[in-house]
Amino acid sequence: MRKIFLFFFSVLFVSCSSQSDTEIFSNAVELVKKNDFQGAINEYNKLAEEHSDSRLAPKALYEIAKIYHMNLIKDIDKKESLGNAVRYYKRLSAEYPEASESQKALFVAGYIEANELSDTSAARKTYEEFLKRYPDSEMVTSVKLELEYLGMAPDKLLEQRLNNQ
Repeated sequence: MRKIFLFFFSVLFVSCSSQSDTEIFSNAVELVKKNDFQGAINEYNKLAEEHSDSRLAPKALYEIAKIYHMNLIKDIDKKESLGNAVRYYKRLSAEYPEASESQKALFVAGYIEANELSDTSAARKTYEEFLKRYPDSEMVTSVKLELEYLGMAPDKLLEQRLNNQ
C-alpha cells in the first residue's frame, strides 16, 4: 500500500510541477530582457522539447536562432554561433514546415551560409531546398536573386546591377 501511495504522490507531484508552454515562453522572454541569453535558450529548448505540439514551439526555435545569429552568447565565437543559428533555423523549417516562421527561417539560414559563413555550397543547397518546398512563396524572387549572385564579390555585384539598369 505504501508503494502505491508513493507512486501516485510522485505522479501528482510531476504533473503539478510541469509548466505550460506559455509560462515557459514568458520565462524565456523575461530572461532575454535581463540579458540572460543562455537561460533564455535553455527555456526555449525546454518548451520545444516538452511542448513540441504547441504553436509556440516553432517560435521558441526561431528565438533561439535569433539569439545565436546576433552572437549574444559570450562563451562561443561568432562562427560557431552562426552555425548554431543555421541549425536552429533549419530545424524549425524541417519540424514545422507549415509554421509562419518556417519560410523566413529557411531563407535566413541560406543567407547566413552565403553571406556570413561564406559557404556557398551549403547556401546553394539551402536555397534550392527553399524553392522545392515553397515554390509559391512571396520570397521566391529573393531566393532566385541570392542564387544568381551567390559568391559574387560586392563590387562585382554592384557593377552588374548598375549595368542591368
